[in-house]
Amino acid sequence: MKKMYFFLLCCLTVLTSCTKDEEKSFENKLILPKSIIYKAENDSYTRVTNLVYDGNKILNISNKNKRNDYQYQGDKIVKEKIYSFESGKEVKISETSFTYVNDKLIVVDKISKGNQFKYLYSYNEDGTIKREIYEVDSKTGKELKRNANEILTFTEGNLTKIESYYEYDSMSIVETHLYRYDTSNSAFKNVLGIKYLMGEASFDSIGSFSPINNLEGESHYTTYQFNYTINDYVCNFKYEYNKEGYPTKKTIFTLDNLNETIEYKY
Repeated sequence: MKKMYFFLLCCLTVLTSCTKDEEKSFENKLILPKSIIYKAENDSYTRVTNLVYDGNKILNISNKNKRNDYQYQGDKIVKEKIYSFESGKEVKISETSFTYVNDKLIVVDKISKGNQFKYLYSYNEDGTIKREIYEVDSKTGKELKRNANEILTFTEGNLTKIESYYEYDSMSIVETHLYRYDTSNSAFKNVLGIKYLMGEASFDSIGSFSPINNLEGESHYTTYQFNYTINDYVCNFKYEYNKEGYPTKKTIFTLDNLNETIEYKY
């Protein structure tokens, strides 16, 4: 009987050890950005942003100016709270809640500096996604739809196009944002829940969190109802990568020759 007990105890110890080793191995395999260093042209300005995780769940992102806190339900980010640091005090500037149905983002509720907004997502048969924006009266709860609709296009998990349609002074206007990606791993690829957020996540000088690949270039132009088009903005990005194919440095180029860099530390 004692031999059998000793045998079972040894088995349990081995299993527990294996489980811990597997968890540690899983954590070691996770490639996650721990700090991100933004530098303005000629290194005239530097900002360090730190990222804290529980496994591959992002808990918070912070620098000397602000902090984003995140809450999860399962593998989904369901809440984001953003704080700014003003005169040594922490001030909450926004709170956003995310609602999903069948792994799809359906509703985003956001309160920012006393203003309340709601974003509704609907999924079209052609694979595009419609986003409607509402302003919410904080006293009455009444929702007022903005005179604009957005159509989002995703390609292999990357947001590649946003078209915004709206009327202004009886004129029809279409704003188009185009995004181009490389084929390497995004720095945020292993952050749990980012892929469900439809481009809603961003942080300060880091910009948006691309969930799959790295943004190589973006452009923005406006077309008026008379087919008159203005090219408003063009920006390109160049990357350096580590041996695992994740970016270690991003250089940003704009039309006015602005040169900024972002370095990723894992």
